[in-house]
Amino acid sequence: MHDAAKDEEVSNVWHTSEVDLDQRVSIWTLRKTNVETLGSWKAMMLRMWLGMAMLGPGVAPDYGSIPSVYSRQ
Repeated sequence: MHDAAKDEEVSNVWHTSEVDLDQRVSIWTLRKTNVETLGSWKAMMLRMWLGMAMLGPGVAPDYGSIPSVYSRQ
């Protein structure tokens, strides 16, 4: 005899795992993108500069040095 309830249970499990996998993939993609962005040289320079700027005047280079850092590639 065919068990319809069992079929539905299986399809629910399949649907759930499909959605779960989808979310995992998008979370992984997001994480990977963030790591690549934060790991880029320009972002590191900017974060370093902002960190020095927070320590106070005289520690951070003057504003004029930022564009040269960015244009040098």
